[in-house]
Amino acid sequence: ISTHIVSLLFLAALIFRLMHNVLLGFLHPRQRVLLVYAMMMIAMCSLFFIFYVGGVTSVVPVFFIYIAGGVAIGTFEVNIVSFITPFGHQTKKWALLGMPLGYNGVAIGGFLLFALFPSDAFVQGLVFATIAFINLLGLIYFAVFVPNVHFESSNDDARTAIANVRDNWREFIPPIKWNCVCLFCDMFACILASTIALYVFEIAHVPLWPGAAGS
Repeated sequence: ISTHIVSLLFLAALIFRLMHNVLLGFLHPRQRVLLVYAMMMIAMCSLFFIFYVGGVTSVVPVFFIYIAGGVAIGTFEVNIVSFITPFGHQTKKWALLGMPLGYNGVAIGGFLLFALFPSDAFVQGLVFATIAFINLLGLIYFAVFVPNVHFESSNDDARTAIANVRDNWREFIPPIKWNCVCLFCDMFACILASTIALYVFEIAHVPLWPGAAGS
């Protein structure tokens, strides 16, 4: 059942990467960024309070938590990149560097802590609480300090998205077709590795090199 739960995260992220302008068309990009900050914070708080504070053993809440996380991931990336476009290339460069640094810092750092303290529920719960707190700080900083600069795409909604696909696809698809191919290959490898890697080894101890079974 854990495989299906993990799949929900990536399925929700895929759907909202493609359909955020439709499913969240009633919100402008800035509002969507604020919404997904809150959703990720709620997802992490739910993990912390339901399982580590409340001691719940049912996996049912995890379904909804992973869906909320997937919606947040899929919606955040495209909308934050669109929203910061007026601030120039330097802003976009640092934002695009920050996303993988943050993701890998949390993923790798979290797994290391889980490995170092495999039976310490306090440390494990603290990881989720810390991520929730960081999201809260990000939400406050974004809402207070990042100016709302209006430009052509800052008011995109469902009607704009549908009209663009219907009327203008011949203008924007050909120039970026190879970029789409490269991004597809990149994301395919990234998602495949990050999901399958968790299920490759089903033993308690993994040898570091061939023939080191006893290590």
